[in-house]
Amino acid sequence: VFPHRMDSEKQPELFVKLLKLFQKYPNWKFIFTKEECKNKLDYYKLLSKSKVAISFALQETWGIAQQESMMMGCIPLVPDRLSYREMYFESFRYTTEKELFSLVENCILNYDTLTSEKSEFEYNRKKQNKEKIFRPMTRSYIKPKLNLEKCVISKSLK
Repeated sequence: VFPHRMDSEKQPELFVKLLKLFQKYPNWKFIFTKEECKNKLDYYKLLSKSKVAISFALQETWGIAQQESMMMGCIPLVPDRLSYREMYFESFRYTTEKELFSLVENCILNYDTLTSEKSEFEYNRKKQNKEKIFRPMTRSYIKPKLNLEKCVISKSLK
């Protein structure tokens, strides 16, 4: 999933490149959230069904879309630059396009293994949520999956 604005600094054209490259996996959809979601609740529902969230950002100071994606259970894949270096473990960062393609293909081919409770990748994702994302914001642990039926969206988010 591409959970970002469709602005040039987010490089949506690179997501299109991924979509074309990985057409060989028809069971995997590459989705732009801005094209699919009409409101914030639709956005969170889509994120909760998604498996991987990808960023190509050239400018980022906080990266709320990637954090929301991780809260909803997505594996985050981010460039090894900007605020991402401080906020994401190395296992979720890429430095080259080739490295990203390899990470994406690994997620496609090994998703169940990567997200199993015993997986180091899943351990890092949960640890990532706890130590790098939520602790600085709340100083406590918040479960990465939200119960959308009980989720109240304020009017400002609609």
